[in-house]
Parts: sequence; structure tokens; C-alpha cells
Amino acid sequence: MSMKTGHPVVCRVCGSPLYPGRAVFRCSCGANIHSSCWEKHVLQSHKPSFVVGTINLDGEFKPKEAETADGKWSVERGAISAGKKQEFQTPAEGKGYGKMLVKDY
Repeated sequence: MSMKTGHPVVCRVCGSPLYPGRAVFRCSCGANIHSSCWEKHVLQSHKPSFVVGTINLDGEFKPKEAETADGKWSVERGAISAGKKQEFQTPAEGKGYGKMLVKDY
């Protein structure tokens, strides 16, 4: 419930109330959305592109590079399909790197 208006704060996707302590996303427009609703909405509506990579224990993201046919290196990119979570297993690349779910909204 909003302290300013006295009305419940609701998810802009499903319309259900947002409860304190639950994971939510706050959009740049000011809308608050349940994290589960955000994932469904983004996957079904926007189908965002993403960069495949790893993250270390310090939170630093390192894009995975792939060698192209002409011998050059490029950052590996992809797209998320609706209804599927993309999970990638990467080889250990030094201390702190490993399996992770990559999302870039």
C-alpha cells in the first residue's frame, strides 16, 4: 500500500498487489512490476537480444568471444525465445567464473 495515496501498489502487467520484501522491477517510466511478470512480458513482447558471457565474483561481466570464418574475433550475441530461459555453461576462465544465467534488459 502506498504511504502517499493509501491505495495498494499494483503490478502494471498482471494487476495484482505488490507486497513488501518481494522482488520487483522498477521501470524508467516509474511502473513497478513483479519479477516473474517482467520475465514473461519481456520474453513474449520484446524478445530482447543478449550478449553471452560470464560474470566473476566481483560482478564484472566478460563477453564470450567467438572466432569468425575470416579469423577475426567477435562478441557472441543471440535472442531469447518466448517461454525459454537461456542458460549457458562456460569453461572456467580464471577465478570466479562459471555457470550463469545471462539476461540483459
